[in-house]
Amino acid sequence: MNKNEKSRRLLRFLPGIVLLTALTAGVSVTAARYVSRKAQSGIIAPQEFYFTSDLLKEEAEDVKYYIDPDKASFTVQLFNYADSQRITQTEIPYEIEVTNGNASPESGKLSSGSQTTAEITVTPVKNDQVTTVTVKSMSPYEKTLKAVFEKGLGNQYTVEDYVGNAAAVLTMICADSSRDIKIQILSDQITVNQADDRVKLNGSEFIYTSPGLGVYSLILLKSDTSLNLTAGGQFADSITIGGISE
Repeated sequence: MNKNEKSRRLLRFLPGIVLLTALTAGVSVTAARYVSRKAQSGIIAPQEFYFTSDLLKEEAEDVKYYIDPDKASFTVQLFNYADSQRITQTEIPYEIEVTNGNASPESGKLSSGSQTTAEITVTPVKNDQVTTVTVKSMSPYEKTLKAVFEKGLGNQYTVEDYVGNAAAVLTMICADSSRDIKIQILSDQITVNQADDRVKLNGSEFIYTSPGLGVYSLILLKSDTSLNLTAGGQFADSITIGGISE
């Protein structure tokens, strides 16, 4: 094949090569425009939002608690986080509504960026009626937390023990929703079994988180076996345990 014939064949293929190059360039431009438009479309992934409480829950959970009738008021805490790794990064303003009672304050804000806790003091006005507390976040999303509170010692406990035992058994019959139960020990000869991961120490009090309606037991360890811890009664959210010798 001579040089002239090679040139003629190259000229026949050249339009196709040019067309293919143009098509490829067009696809690249289209893809670039698509990426650019996606970047500028304003589509933003929903931000993580945590608005929680120690006692208030979402309305669908329909929670109820007993509160100590000897106390004029009780407190509810609000949080802008679920745990140390899950924190709302924007400010959360909220409003509070109480039926059969008053709240102080009646509104507030949870700060952004770090773990923040707000405390609400609720004062019932009629002891023979239940008090409903409702808190609603205003932004960045609306969320409603709610709970019903009844003044009364609606939960029961018993301590089964005998002189000579190295341990006693505390049994709690819980009739309300999941909550922290404070267990105050009056004697340094007694402790709650801390190998039980359901219990944590908070200062001088042990805290047991009740899963809700049900019967639960804890082991009380005695360094003085002459103590008899046998007891029982009703409670709202705290139990006091002491020891008497026989």
